[in-house]
Amino acid sequence: MRDLAFQIFAGSRRFARKAGLAPLLKRIPGVRRAYRSIYDLSRPKGHALMRLRDFEMYVNSGHSYVAASLLTLCVWESFQTQLFAACGRPQP
Repeated sequence: MRDLAFQIFAGSRRFARKAGLAPLLKRIPGVRRAYRSIYDLSRPKGHALMRLRDFEMYVNSGHSYVAASLLTLCVWESFQTQLFAACGRPQP
């Protein structure tokens, strides 16, 4: 049940970001606190295996800021994610 709740939560966050609603939602009082509470209740416990493009990595879900972004959006900093992907690819 927790996995399903987290998948719905993460999908909602990705939708809000792609639709351009994230900056607007952040301005509403209490949204950040509600987000944090929902994330803490539904997040996977311990280390979670995630796929980032062609790579798999374990993320410590208890790490506050980075893990929340990686687990819900599958990106932390877009430039750094692209750099990580480029450095990790085997050279032909």
